[in-house]
This record gives sequence, C-alpha cells and structure tokens, in this order.
Amino acid sequence: MPIIYREDIRKKILNDLSTLNLKSSHSVYFNKLDESSAKIQGNTIRSIFHPYVLTNEEYVWIKNKSERLWNILEKTARLLVTDKKVAEFFDFPKELLGLLRITPGYDTNIPITRFDAFYNPKGSIYFCEFNTDGTSGMNETNTMEECFLSTKVGRELRETYSLEQFELRRSLLATLVESYESFNGTKMPTKKPNIAIVDFMDKATIAEFEALRDVFIAEGYNTIIADPRDLTYHEDALWMEDFKIDLIYRRAVTTELLERFDAVQAFIEAYKNKAFCMVGSFRSEAAHSKLVFTFLTSSTAEEYFSKEEITFIRNHLPFTIRLTSSNKLLLNQVLKEKDNHIIKPHNSYGSQGLYMGKDYSTSQWQQLISDNLDKNYIAQELIAIPTEDFLASPSKVESLKVNLSPFLYGGKLKGFYTRISNLEVITTSRGGALIPTFLAR
Repeated sequence: MPIIYREDIRKKILNDLSTLNLKSSHSVYFNKLDESSAKIQGNTIRSIFHPYVLTNEEYVWIKNKSERLWNILEKTARLLVTDKKVAEFFDFPKELLGLLRITPGYDTNIPITRFDAFYNPKGSIYFCEFNTDGTSGMNETNTMEECFLSTKVGRELRETYSLEQFELRRSLLATLVESYESFNGTKMPTKKPNIAIVDFMDKATIAEFEALRDVFIAEGYNTIIADPRDLTYHEDALWMEDFKIDLIYRRAVTTELLERFDAVQAFIEAYKNKAFCMVGSFRSEAAHSKLVFTFLTSSTAEEYFSKEEITFIRNHLPFTIRLTSSNKLLLNQVLKEKDNHIIKPHNSYGSQGLYMGKDYSTSQWQQLISDNLDKNYIAQELIAIPTEDFLASPSKVESLKVNLSPFLYGGKLKGFYTRISNLEVITTSRGGALIPTFLAR
C-alpha cells in the first residue's frame, strides 16, 4: 500500500494560519457565509476558517480508489435487477424492487453519488456509507470554498499553494444533460430540456435547490423546484401546472417516496411510461441501502466479483451483517466485541438511529441489540477515524476527526465534502463542521 504524506503542506498551512493576521479575513468569511446559500433549514452550516488541502498525488490516489468502488457498485445495481440470487439476498420489498426494475433509459445506474470516507494520509481509505439517493451538499461546499477564497488570507494561500477549487454545480448540470441526451438510447432533440428539481418540500434543502436552479437557469435551462405530490400526468407528459417537464433531478429519497406512494402516483406512472428522463433513477437505492455492505462483504459476493475486486472490498469496506436472530454466530461476535461495532438502520440517513457499542455498557449494548433485532438494522465493524490538527478558532488549535467524502458524477471524481468533529459520528446534524476543500497543484 502506498504511503502518501501530506504532513508538509498540512503543517505549512496550519503555521500560516497561526501566524497571519486572521481577524479581518475571519470576519469576512463568516459574514459571507451568513449571507450565502450554505444553509440547512434556514441555518448557516457550521464551519471553521481552515481549509482541507489535498496534494495532487493524494487526489490521484483517492480518485483511483473512489472510481474503482463506483464500478463495483454499478455492477451490484445491475446484478440486483438481473440476478435472482442477488435480489433474494437484498430482499427488498416488492414495491421497491418493482421500481428498480424500471429501466432508467440511459446506461448509468448511479449517476450522482457522495461516498462518506475516512482517509488516512499515510495510505488507507475506508468507505462507510454511499449517498447515492438524493445526494446533497454540492452547493454548500462550493459556496464555502468561494467564501474562503474571497478573503485576504484565502487569496494569499491560493497564491502560495496554487489552490484549485473543485467545481460541483455546473458539472452536476452537465451530468444531468448527458443522461438526458442519451435517454432511451437515442440522441434527444437539440432543444434544451425543461428541468425540475424534485423533492418533498417539507424535507427539501431549499437554499441548495434555489442555488442550483439559479445556476441551471444562468446556463440557459428553464428550471423549477417542485414537490412530487403537485405533479400531474397528461398528454403523455409530466407537468407542474403549465410547465412541461423533460428532465427531473430527483432529490426525493426513495424510502420517502414509498412512504407517500399514493400521493405521488402521477409521478410514478409518468416515470414508468418514460414521459421524462429522471436522474438518478430508483436503481441508485441498490447502493444507497446499507444492505449493500452486507452483500459486498459476504461470501456470496465472491461468486460475482473477481479476486482483485474482492480484495479491494476487504481492504476498503467495513465488514457488515444484518442484525437478525438467524445470524447467531456473527451476532455473538457483535455482542462480545461491542467496542468494535456500531449498529444502524439500513435505510436511514443523517446518522439517524446509529449506536456505537463503545458508548454503552455491556448490559445496555445487549438491550440495544435485543430491541433492534430483526428490525431492518445492520451491525458494522467500527472504522478507525483519522484526526488532523485544525485552527478551530483564531487562537486555538484542535485535533479533530475528519470525514472526507468524494463526489462522483457519472463514475468520475468531481470534488469533496469534508466534515470535521470532536465526536466519533461526524455530521453537521450532531455539531460537526463543514470546511472548504482544495487541491494544491
């Protein structure tokens, strides 16, 4: 395994931030964030004035690992709808499997994704979650990077280290349009499609949707934001009032669509009849469901993947099992080695319902296992989380845990969503912070 050091650039940037006059730039950064679209439910996303910087060597290494993993997940999504044994392993509800079996009309099963990962600069990376369904955060991280570079200190660091920003919004649009242009196997008309960003408005990250809509419109694409319950299907087309929809960028997650299935029948029927192109398709759930970890780390996967692919899986994914009474031998291991395991629902997001064994006594852990047995939970091997030093405030350096999440569009690495925290569960919903990410050429 290659050893990739970023100690020099990390220490230099930390030293620069510690010695430069940050007062003005610090204020400018946070004022601009407050005025920006980097918000969730109306609140500015928490951040610190310190970028995460990757060297070109690191970037190439992570790109190789991420894109290789994407190919494995693409293959898994295909197997789920074509191989009976794989479908039985996942054991999805009939309604969900029916949606997955609808062909999206273009080749890619997982066009947009963000992999949550723990990257150790000395040469290891573990992937702990695949956000392939309703992938979010591209506007927030790009906005944060722009705010950082707009400051005096940001400009100085960009000049010193040749910092480059990863562009995630227009490249997202390019991925949507590419899927549309190949929809149903034929080149679509040259007319630019009408786009709808679709999610349930009571669940939506409206600020991000509005920012993406504005980017799409600026590029010449008529774009609206719509709730799937408000759409109508007539004249062989899907409509939002008098707006005919050609292309949907789906942000409504599959589990929530199934929960409100009766209210979205016009949307579902139009999709079945290919009245519009939807990116991403329901097949993204094949990787979004945490059951994919139980499949890929099982002996069953060895029947479908090469030795090299299995070795890759073993080296980069945590061993995972369903939390079921039938898994007696492995269940006993989870009970005995509580400090080395977590449990969580296989169909949740945002760390909802996640429990870490090390946070509980033996009796409490046994009770948690008992309470969630045979209830759509998984048990997963705990991953060692890397830490790095950050200037958490203008006068305070802290060692914080890092979650580096690569964005991939069409299977190609496009950028990162980097979170830090002093907690083991690194998420902005539990006090974590999002920070700008740059490439040092």
